[in-house]
Amino acid sequence: MNDTPAIERRFRVGRFIVTFSVPTPALGQTTLTLVCEWNPHLPASLTARELRQYAAGRDRAVADLTEAMLSSATAQGLLMGDPDPLAEDSTETRSAMH
Repeated sequence: MNDTPAIERRFRVGRFIVTFSVPTPALGQTTLTLVCEWNPHLPASLTARELRQYAAGRDRAVADLTEAMLSSATAQGLLMGDPDPLAEDSTETRSAMH
């Protein structure tokens, strides 16, 4: 694994900046790590409003990171299997539904 993140997303929570990143994996690595950093420091607690901001930002960042990783894996031919399992047999599937 090198020090440059493969993917990074940032969002604001009150006066804090939260950064989610996925480090570039080493060749053959099969698991990924999600790193969460708070700046200027990890807060001791969050207000209800800050918790809502964090949850919304986290959900958006994780969705973005997931989409980016899947797009990258697809572009590199790393995903196996048919992306649309119904596409191969769509005529039979439609006939069976009617």
